[in-house]
Amino acid sequence: MFYYLWNKSTLKKFNYLKNRVLNLRKKVNSLTNEQLQIKFNYYRQKIQNKKKDQTKALNKYLVPVFALVREAIHRHTGLLLFPTQVFGGIVLHNANIAQMNTGEGKTLTAFLPICLNSLLNRNIFIITVNSYLTQRDWSLAKPILDFFQISSGVNLNNLSLEEKKFLYENHTVIYTTGSELGFDYLRNNLVTNIKNKVKQDYYYAIIDEVDSLLLDEGMNPLIISRLAKQESTIHSTEYQLATKLINSLIEKKDYKIEQKEKDIWLTNKGIKKIEEFYKLDNLFDFKNHRYNFLVHNALKTKHFYHKNVDYVVDKENEQIILVDALTGRLVPNRVYGSGIHQAIESKENLQVGIKNKTIATITYQNFFRLFDKLSGMTGTAKSEAKEFRQVYGMEVITTPPYRKLIRKDHNDLIFWDKKSKYKAIVDLIKKNNITKKRPILIGSPSVEISEYLSTLLTEEKISHNKLNAVNHKQEAEIIAQAGQVGTITISTNMAGRGTDIILSEESRKIGGLLVIGVERNTSRRIDNQLRGRSGRQGDPGESQFYVSLEDELVKNFGIKEQIGRIFSQKQLKELFYRPLSGKMFNYLISEPQETLRNIYSYNRQYVLNYDLLISRQRQFIYNYRNKLLEANNLTNLTKIISSERTKSTSDDLEYLKSKLVREIDNFWSDYLEHLNKIRTLVHVRYYLPQEPQEAFFWENISSFRSGYRQLKKKLNNILLIDK
Repeated sequence: MFYYLWNKSTLKKFNYLKNRVLNLRKKVNSLTNEQLQIKFNYYRQKIQNKKKDQTKALNKYLVPVFALVREAIHRHTGLLLFPTQVFGGIVLHNANIAQMNTGEGKTLTAFLPICLNSLLNRNIFIITVNSYLTQRDWSLAKPILDFFQISSGVNLNNLSLEEKKFLYENHTVIYTTGSELGFDYLRNNLVTNIKNKVKQDYYYAIIDEVDSLLLDEGMNPLIISRLAKQESTIHSTEYQLATKLINSLIEKKDYKIEQKEKDIWLTNKGIKKIEEFYKLDNLFDFKNHRYNFLVHNALKTKHFYHKNVDYVVDKENEQIILVDALTGRLVPNRVYGSGIHQAIESKENLQVGIKNKTIATITYQNFFRLFDKLSGMTGTAKSEAKEFRQVYGMEVITTPPYRKLIRKDHNDLIFWDKKSKYKAIVDLIKKNNITKKRPILIGSPSVEISEYLSTLLTEEKISHNKLNAVNHKQEAEIIAQAGQVGTITISTNMAGRGTDIILSEESRKIGGLLVIGVERNTSRRIDNQLRGRSGRQGDPGESQFYVSLEDELVKNFGIKEQIGRIFSQKQLKELFYRPLSGKMFNYLISEPQETLRNIYSYNRQYVLNYDLLISRQRQFIYNYRNKLLEANNLTNLTKIISSERTKSTSDDLEYLKSKLVREIDNFWSDYLEHLNKIRTLVHVRYYLPQEPQEAFFWENISSFRSGYRQLKKKLNNILLIDK
């Protein structure tokens, strides 16, 4: 009831503000460019002259500033922001998520809160999903920002340290990817000289495709690593032995799998086999963590990490390259952590690389909680509104489309097997090529399936474009053609976020873009993103998902077996004489998606809980480290380390500080490695009677305290020796 009343009140308030902005259109339209700039500078001075309550002042001047920015956008781009975009800008300024349909102009919407919040002269970060969109969106924004004398820049991964420092310290608005911003934070807490420290102000972030970053990528940790010390390194032959061992194990007898929750556990028979193989007394003794680690990773990579789905094998360079599950794009700079990457290399008979040692890490979830103010934009977040509210304190507020959505979303067509499903898809495309020749986008969940579909169309001599992680270099050209008459495009989720498929006028007349989903994704949000490629800004279009009872999602939930137990073979033949369709059958498919949604949400909360346990420790270490680097002398700081009043001359002070922070970094790195081992073991149900997180919590506290005591002794010895 409370939420309902809050939502009703908030929408009323935002609509009131939106109408006030729109009502100023005639007034600001009569101003010259110079007068627009003078007005904007007037509000800038008013806010910066206030020593207190600057945030309240921003709210006070929202209406006139939004009106000025809307007019400036119109003069520079020829586009006048829709009322829904103004409403979206108000949602963003108030630290919420604006859910806007594809093609509603999210990029331009963000200019409103960007310009308003720039009046505080604090850093504003615009987060995009990849570096291409970062550069593109900044290029679009720069003329507007320059017009109002708002300094802006783009944060790319090829910038030098000096360029990074200049960017952060001299620009108010910074366009960047989430990963680059996060790595900048970690790198900044690894410098050993205060001169290399970059001034970072985490005031406000606007995240484009916010559900992609904070939910789909939320559990992926940002990791900076280095080569592990030789004595702790697991040799490549050990990974190969583990692969050989698990290939000899029998599923259901030696180990059991829970596909829905991606969990594996060993049976008593399996444990005995492994102990005999490695000649161990007890596999779950902490001293045998190495073998436990190797076996479980080998089992996980065998059953949960699939070639041409989760990764591709680059035969030329003899390496694996990860595939982003959401976009379908290759991510060559990303590796799996905790030995999974090496286990996959062993599985694929590639040279196994040396496992690196983590020296700094943070999850996206905890990194973005550092910001004073956080907001986001997406077309698909409403289903996860509760999680956004609980974890980030953001409400998902739907902005009504400017033009009514007229796309037809059909009920799923459900087939008994994959063969009949693929035949139906090919037949539909053949028929379309003879009749309407409307553009078709075929969305597939993996590289493997997109390649198979391409083979089927090639056999039928149907011309088509293919866009996936293997064939991605012509992405811009392929997307540019996807809305033209007769164009058939097979794509993984690469054709999704950040790009619009523009229809030709002739394509509009024959019904617009037809989107075909080859199978349902594990997340309904990803399905909706695929549908959203069609019907942008009131364009005509259709979407249709083709599902078989042999699809991975359906198979994992045993739906085919359940139906088989209800009907006889004769009844099944009659039932599936033609594909099933209807709301009842939609529920059949949506139930597994809902189950998985709950599982993923629980897993994200689980990961967040683990990271929260060490986040205070991380902040404690980083704060102490920063105080050490900033100190003019070490007398006061070292009182907690030594009873001696240690002083250093200016000549050796920087050297000594560098030596001390390296020792702190070594402690933190060793501690993170230790926590990884503990976290693995507490999930083995035979190890401890407590709940895993409870066991981890107590081990975490104990390890940190004992490790920190040893660190103080080491720092004390360094100071005494150098004294």
